[in-house]
Amino acid sequence: MADRIVAAAGADRTPPEWLAPADKPDPFEQQWWTLMQVLAWVYLGNRAVVRDASPPEPFKSTFTIMDLRDLGRNGACYPRIANAEEAVIEALRAGRLTASGVANGEGDRKEIPSLLWLDLEFRYEPYYFAGPSKDFSRTATYWNDLRFQRRGVLAIWPDPFEQPDDRPSAEEHPAGIPEEPGAPPVRVGDNVFKDMDGLAWAEITITFTEQDAVRIRARARSETFTFDAMGFKNRKSLLAEPNQCWKTFQCLAIVSTSDKTWNDVSPAVSPNTFKKRISELRGQLRLFFRITDDPIVYRKGVGYVAAFNLQADASAIQDERERRLADDDGEDYQQEMRQGYTDKFTTA
Repeated sequence: MADRIVAAAGADRTPPEWLAPADKPDPFEQQWWTLMQVLAWVYLGNRAVVRDASPPEPFKSTFTIMDLRDLGRNGACYPRIANAEEAVIEALRAGRLTASGVANGEGDRKEIPSLLWLDLEFRYEPYYFAGPSKDFSRTATYWNDLRFQRRGVLAIWPDPFEQPDDRPSAEEHPAGIPEEPGAPPVRVGDNVFKDMDGLAWAEITITFTEQDAVRIRARARSETFTFDAMGFKNRKSLLAEPNQCWKTFQCLAIVSTSDKTWNDVSPAVSPNTFKKRISELRGQLRLFFRITDDPIVYRKGVGYVAAFNLQADASAIQDERERRLADDDGEDYQQEMRQGYTDKFTTA
């Protein structure tokens, strides 16, 4: 997933004194946004375009996806609108954002469960809706008249002209963070780092104390978080286990701390898969700390380097290959070995 360029929502494009015209209410005072309004904000970061995407009648927008593509030629927060769509879908899948709709256009409006978004994508013909990405049969469920809570959107993609105290916090997020039976305790309430004004990556130290938890230190504060508390739970699994981004994060810490190379600790995957995991890792770290700068950079001839101090205790350093071979007789690892290959990614 491409990284969002927050600076694209700069003052030269969206002045603080902007006001909605009399014929359209200020969308930043409304509770609900349409799909076009959400994409207008995530893709362009422009208040005026969100206003233009406001429907003349409730949720009967004449604003089209082609309008957004055309406007994006003058500068956008993502390279392509498809990248913005992916970012919204990922937030829905992770439960950080919620949407409601009418199933197959009939009956009452319902909140769409996050698990369903694993097989849903946005469609624009003949109208805007969410439909299955693989199953096009008549028996598939389509969700029409999509609505998103504005505060939920702004909790993930903040308004640069709001004061920090005015922005929705994780505790106020309308989606909440679902707690599942058997899952590690979610410690969002202990995340003091997201509220530290002007916090920079250089002030942060993240240490893997064990495979499923890290200790974070910054400005004389220290807290321990599980992978779930940081948003790295595998949403495709019913078990309380981390996703591949967390495993990539751990491998990066091991390489940064020990004399192991990337090939020593990581199963073989294609370069594109690896880059996607790094991109998702960047996005989740930005969301957790509310820092817009890039937390992981790529240096030619060096590799991927963390912008913060990244470490791993001895107890957390375990050869990834040994661990994978010990799980399920190594079938998953061997399958990855057959499917792809790995470049020699290293870190400074």
